[in-house]
Amino acid sequence: MIIWTLILTIIFAFLVGLEYGTIPGILVVLFLLFAWVIDIAAIKDVLSDVGRYYAEFSKQLEKIKDRTLQVEQRIIDLEEYYEQIGKELGKVHKEVLLLNKKVDELVRQNKDKQM
Repeated sequence: MIIWTLILTIIFAFLVGLEYGTIPGILVVLFLLFAWVIDIAAIKDVLSDVGRYYAEFSKQLEKIKDRTLQVEQRIIDLEEYYEQIGKELGKVHKEVLLLNKKVDELVRQNKDKQM
């Protein structure tokens, strides 16, 4: 790509030189080469910016990944915690049912005694 640009610059400058003379041809070559060098410098700046943004993006992505792993671990811990609470509530519920049955029996026995 770069070689083709140089070749086309030389051909264009040669044609300008044939049409308008040597000095305009040389000026065109110098102008095109100067523009080409500035363009390459601009491309390098853009590429360095892209590299910097990519590095920044990678760091942010790693932070997000780490935070996501922390959140996932916290969710797992909470699920285990709530599962344990559910088991304890199940035990308490069974005990309450047994106590309710005993209370109902005692109430019935008390009613039978009063009658």
